[in-house]
Amino acid sequence: MDRKIKSLKLILKKTDNLLLSFSYSKETLKIVLPYVKQHTKKWILYDRIESFKNLGFSLTENKSKLILALTGDKGDLSKRLKVILAKIVFEIFYFKSSTTKATFSLRTKLAANIGICQNPDINNNAIR
Repeated sequence: MDRKIKSLKLILKKTDNLLLSFSYSKETLKIVLPYVKQHTKKWILYDRIESFKNLGFSLTENKSKLILALTGDKGDLSKRLKVILAKIVFEIFYFKSSTTKATFSLRTKLAANIGICQNPDINNNAIR
């Protein structure tokens, strides 16, 4: 039985609730960075919002989320997603500490469609 991932969260820094959420529907991949107001107050995003905008993200009207919607075929989306994630992790935040762990949180029904594998032994728990 082929299961599909419904949503995916990439937790960049759990202690600060810094994460990216992903959803895929109707050939559109949506990437959301929530809690922008809180991250700005804590100086996590204070000088980084422009860097996200340069990647194509838009700030919502109430300035609570950064959102990027990508359209295209699965191969193109996969390539673009890899570049965007690399820029976020290595250029915008530059996670240089070997003690920092990023995790995935999966809910069934999304990523097999865009080339992200789901291990059936994980049972929708965080991947470390």
